[in-house]
Amino acid sequence: MTYGYVPPRAGAGSVGGGADRWWWVAPAGGTVAVPGLAYLDLAAFGEGWPPAFLLGYLVPLALVGAGWFGERTERLRPRRVVLAAVGCTVAYGLTDMVIGILAVWWVVTSFAGAF
Repeated sequence: MTYGYVPPRAGAGSVGGGADRWWWVAPAGGTVAVPGLAYLDLAAFGEGWPPAFLLGYLVPLALVGAGWFGERTERLRPRRVVLAAVGCTVAYGLTDMVIGILAVWWVVTSFAGAF
């Protein structure tokens, strides 16, 4: 016997219970922003990068692309937003990350040879 208790319906005020009407906003924004941010990132450091370096920009596109798949519920909205944001951040900072990693590698290998 329930004694007057009626459990809430799924999607009626519960977190992530229903379908998300705006599921496409974060992936669409990221899909538009990543190529532009990648262009700005490359333009800031000029020309002369090897063509194979451009393959690194597939990583941010893959991150944003992952937001297009999965359940289209409110529960997964934060995941789509985070994937788009991380994809945009990586697209804009890829050359900085590569230069930083190469600088650390250079320092470590130069000190490793001195000992």
